[in-house]
Amino acid sequence: MHGLLNVVVALLIILFGFSLILGGRRGGRRFFRLLTSPLGCFAGTGRFLIALVIIAAGLLYVIKPGFFVREPKWYPGIIHVHSTFSDGSDNIAQRAESAKQAGASFIIITDHLDQLDSRDKPPAKAGRIANPKAIDVGTDNYLSTFKNLGVESIVMIPGVEVSNSWGSDSAHTLALGSLDASVCQSLKSTGSQAATIDIINQHSMSVAAHPNCTSKLTFQIRAWEKGRFRSDTSDPNVCANVKGVEFFNDKGPAQTRATLRWYLSLVGKHRDVFVTSGCDSHGWKEPDDLERWERKTWVWTDNPTAEGFLDALAKGRTYASAQGSYITEMNYRPGGVQSVTSTPTFSIKLVLPTGIANAMRGSSAAMYRDGVEVLSSKRTMRSFGRTMEYSWTDTEASPGLHYYLFWVKPYIVTSPIKISVEVSKLP
Repeated sequence: MHGLLNVVVALLIILFGFSLILGGRRGGRRFFRLLTSPLGCFAGTGRFLIALVIIAAGLLYVIKPGFFVREPKWYPGIIHVHSTFSDGSDNIAQRAESAKQAGASFIIITDHLDQLDSRDKPPAKAGRIANPKAIDVGTDNYLSTFKNLGVESIVMIPGVEVSNSWGSDSAHTLALGSLDASVCQSLKSTGSQAATIDIINQHSMSVAAHPNCTSKLTFQIRAWEKGRFRSDTSDPNVCANVKGVEFFNDKGPAQTRATLRWYLSLVGKHRDVFVTSGCDSHGWKEPDDLERWERKTWVWTDNPTAEGFLDALAKGRTYASAQGSYITEMNYRPGGVQSVTSTPTFSIKLVLPTGIANAMRGSSAAMYRDGVEVLSSKRTMRSFGRTMEYSWTDTEASPGLHYYLFWVKPYIVTSPIKISVEVSKLP
């Protein structure tokens, strides 16, 4: 359909080009003269040259439509970063430059909301560096920095990280996009985790930050599925409305698996919850800071602006990656519902990290249908550092809507791939 539209538009452009030539001659059709009347001020030679340019443009539109209309593609972004407005060691401009060096197209900085207005900043986690005091202070100043500070070749988007504590427990929620001072003020006095999520969702998108991370450095961050009952015992579904889940920002494989299990429980209920990859960099002196910038959130869009990236997130057109992994091609993408008239066949090309350690350890890739791993889909992946192909046909898919999830341990996870199977080949 898209190709046919290109042809129709191109033919109209070419027709207009020829009308410039024919309309300038004696006896030309009234239709041609009508089309060319705005260009009547041009002489014959000028009219002829303009006609050639328009005809060439029409042909180019058919041959390479992306020359005029930007084709959608995957854009890498960095989400969840801290600056000197909270407990980071670098300012916002430096954070944006780091994201550019990491190859990102956009960055969403999420400083701690409860530290924005403080003049007595906590030390950055990078070697416990003391932050400059009374320099980057104030919610209004924080938000205006993104509007006034332009860093070339990267889109900068403001966000915040909101804390809810009860006893010795604490849960963190990211708020991405469409923030202003009044929203931030409302979030400072929510009290409960459920209220925080609801307020965030009224204006932007809530993301569960490091949902199963237990930190031994300062305090413990309890798992979302355990801590939520203690956060608001009157509501057993505190996290029911969360829009996104952050991956690759827990501590160790066991916590990552716990996050995957929780996310699968949401996908199994056909919840439209997208994934992000948590950079969570606080400063370049952190021992693992370089690895953190390899945690990217990829979004599928034809509009590489702040609005376009946020819209793609909201529609679930994302996947999360770690250690420099990425997908080069996939026939079914996360996001809207795609219909098939037979059992779906998944074809995915991806690149995994280089290095002897990664090659020796290997990896496995699998598809999950409606929150449950399909054993026949599991594949061993050992050829690292080059493009690999994953292919699998779901011969057991029943008619109806299914939520698929692609997981490459421990490098890649997709948002739900929604496929409506209209006809099944099952006997």
